[in-house]
Amino acid sequence: MGIGNILMLFQVTTYLLCTIFSFFVFAPMAVNKNGDFLGNCLLFATGSIVQEQIVISSWGPAGGCNFAIAVGVFAMLVSIAQLVRLSFHVYYETDSSFLGAFVTLIINAVMTIMVFASAINVTRGYSVWCQLINQVSGCSVAGIIPEIWTLVVYNSGPNFKPDNYAVEIGMVMFGLWTELLLWIVICIYSVVKLVKYHQQEHIFRSLGRERERLIGRYTQPDF
Repeated sequence: MGIGNILMLFQVTTYLLCTIFSFFVFAPMAVNKNGDFLGNCLLFATGSIVQEQIVISSWGPAGGCNFAIAVGVFAMLVSIAQLVRLSFHVYYETDSSFLGAFVTLIINAVMTIMVFASAINVTRGYSVWCQLINQVSGCSVAGIIPEIWTLVVYNSGPNFKPDNYAVEIGMVMFGLWTELLLWIVICIYSVVKLVKYHQQEHIFRSLGRERERLIGRYTQPDF
């Protein structure tokens, strides 16, 4: 198996991991926002503590949570598409064109930027949330202390469920930062492939000039 196919095998493996870890992003975030928190986004939520009770004065912008969900879904779709495409190349022992490799690099770079932006947003937003919760209890365990959520449940509705928010957002952050590392690796693979194409182009040009020289049709330029 050639070096190009070995590189594609590494890419296939990395895209497969991206597909898996994308579920760690959009699934728990969707459950948290649209299920447990009744459409409210906890990222960057503000409030106060009144008599050992949490009072939410303003929930975070829905776009913060929705962006994480969208990034997770988009990462999954792109990973699956690239996984299928590269699997065909590996099976038939072919390779993509220079243009295809360049377009893939652009897509991978955009995905890396999107995942990075979402990871920063979720991490910072959850930190702001925890600054509020830490005033009454530890952020990682506050969800299982029902008495501090009485006013929140009263204002939001009886189906408000804070029990698992720490696990859910923890999974989202784990998924996003892991995805970021994987997309950086994929970008490196794409750059290596473009460099390989560039080197091959130089080799082909040199071989072409050598062939023309041997048959007497190549003239050495003056510069």
